[in-house]
Amino acid sequence: MRLHAPVPILSRELQEELNIGGRAIPPGCIVQLNIWALHHMEKYWGADHWEFKPERFAPENIDKIASYQFVPFSAGNRYMS
Repeated sequence: MRLHAPVPILSRELQEELNIGGRAIPPGCIVQLNIWALHHMEKYWGADHWEFKPERFAPENIDKIASYQFVPFSAGNRYMS
């Protein structure tokens, strides 16, 4: 699911202003999150981010995954971290 998420990109309409890098994005704009890119970021998953390693999600390692670092089915009101 991390290597090949069922939904590669999430689109959302902003309900309120969002500031990113000093730029204001007004309500009503559509923003997109590239889940595929998020799930392959070396910053979060390490140099071996291309490797299938189920042990990343073992009970003893699950706390190492930050909220919203892994979102194969989207995020929102029903998101469970």
